[in-house]
Amino acid sequence: MVAKRGCQPSVDIEVVINGEAQSIPDGQTVLALLRHLKLDPSRVAVELDRHIVRQPRWDETPVNA
Repeated sequence: MVAKRGCQPSVDIEVVINGEAQSIPDGQTVLALLRHLKLDPSRVAVELDRHIVRQPRWDETPVNA
């Protein structure tokens, strides 16, 4: 069975941010996550799966479980 994304209930995933586990909505991009966390994008560096994600790619880089 395949469900359409708009029909699925909201699912949270667990991520580690600055050493702390946090639950966030699944399916966000890096930029959307920064906005969700109310962080100033000009003041952060992003590492995802042990790789630095450069700022121009934040809007296209998904944060997945």
